[in-house]
Amino acid sequence: MQLGVMVEGQEGLGWELWRRLFRAVEDLGFESLWRSDHFFSFGEDRTRDALEPFVSMAVLAAETERIRFGPLVTAVTFRHPSLVARMAAPLAPLSGGRMVLGMGAGWNVAEHEAFGVAMPSTGGRLDRLAEAIQVVQALWAEGPASFAGRHFTLDGAECYPKPAQRPLPVLVGGNGERRTLRIVAEHANEWNSLYLSLDGYRAKRTVLEQHCAAVGRDPATIQHSMMQGYLIGRDDRELAERYAGLARGNPRLAAGEHDAAAGIAALLR
Repeated sequence: MQLGVMVEGQEGLGWELWRRLFRAVEDLGFESLWRSDHFFSFGEDRTRDALEPFVSMAVLAAETERIRFGPLVTAVTFRHPSLVARMAAPLAPLSGGRMVLGMGAGWNVAEHEAFGVAMPSTGGRLDRLAEAIQVVQALWAEGPASFAGRHFTLDGAECYPKPAQRPLPVLVGGNGERRTLRIVAEHANEWNSLYLSLDGYRAKRTVLEQHCAAVGRDPATIQHSMMQGYLIGRDDRELAERYAGLARGNPRLAAGEHDAAAGIAALLR
């Protein structure tokens, strides 16, 4: 098992802190460093720094030597996939081939409304995600790229420089059994699940394997990773104090999509 670090960049991430973080992740031996893609804090204070992820990753790519990195995940609603392909491709050679493009359907209604970004239905966003992956992969391939989808099209488009990796890995994040895992089976190099128990992960993995069988893909060709919160402390008291501080500073982040209170209680037992 390899451990990476995921940074919620919308929670006060400025340049000095970002440099400290990615240098620490590199020096301490973690395998990877990931960035969220959100426009403002999940807490009440929306004036906190929130470095744009692709801009911040350019600095990381140039100033680190070992760790994998990428957005976890970039929302398909925020940027046209042609732009995403053009932003990600040069980060790969800049880093010596350590870039991973994490992609997802998007979910945060508040930031879409605040910034005037259209937010289609869940099905519409997943349709766009499936097409967006094909767009970026077509642009990274050799020769002019053409694609005719319902939501996105390419007509002899060129994207240079090409990624250092061939292919540049595409990671898809999400647990949805009917659509998300089908998209993983059809298009992704890596699947990132969110906040699953061991039994929950096993059940989702079985569904993914079924989708792979349906599309004729070897499931062993898909790398697995999981986003999961954890606290580090010297003893039970320090763990409780750190969780309490997290809950005060950002209750939504502390709760997440799982029962964080139960999680910390389990740690303290």
